[in-house]
Amino acid sequence: MKKDASRLRPASVGQAQKLEEANEELIDLNHRKNEFLNIAAHDLKNPLSIICGYADLLREVDEPTAGEIHIQAGEILRSGNHMLDLIRNIFDVRAIEDGQRNLNREQCPIHEIVEDIVSGYRKFAFQKQIQIFNEIPSSSPDARADPGATRQILDNLISNAIKYTPHGGSVRVSSMNFRNEIRISVSDTGPGLSEEDQKKL
Repeated sequence: MKKDASRLRPASVGQAQKLEEANEELIDLNHRKNEFLNIAAHDLKNPLSIICGYADLLREVDEPTAGEIHIQAGEILRSGNHMLDLIRNIFDVRAIEDGQRNLNREQCPIHEIVEDIVSGYRKFAFQKQIQIFNEIPSSSPDARADPGATRQILDNLISNAIKYTPHGGSVRVSSMNFRNEIRISVSDTGPGLSEEDQKKL
C-alpha cells in the first residue's frame, strides 16, 4: 500500500523545529554556564594570590613574632573564606541554569568590607610603591545589599586598580550618599581604559 507523504510532512517539520529549539536552548545554556565559570575562575585568582603572598611572607621571616603570625594568618583565613564563598557560587546549579546569581539583600557594612579588601592588598601595593586609601568614613551608614556580591565587585575593582597603576601611583576608594543610595568610587592614577575599550563598557 502506498503511503501519503503529505500526511507525514507536517509532523516531521514540527519535530525538526522542536529539536532545533531544544538544541539552541542547550547551546545558550552551555554558553551561560561557561561565562559563569570563567568569571568565577577569574575571581578565585585574587584571594588565592593573597594567600600565597602572605604564606610566602611568613616563610621569608626567620623568626616571626606572634603578632606577625596572627595578622598574616588572619589575612590567609579571610582570603580562604572568600574563596569558599566563590566556590559555593560555582556549585550553585540554579544560578548557572538561570544565568544569574541569586542575591540576598541584608545590612552590608561598606566601610568594613572595603577596609578588609584594602588590608589584603596592602602588601602588593607596597611592592609597587602604590599608596592605597580607604576614604569611606567609618561612620558611613550600612547599605542594603548582598555582602558577597558587593565584596566580589569591589575586590575586582580594587585589585585591577592596583594591577594597572604604575609604580609610585595611588588608589582611592571613596563614597558619596545620593538620595537613598550609597555610590562607591574606585579611582587610580593609571592610564585608564582606551577609547576602544570604553566602547565595550
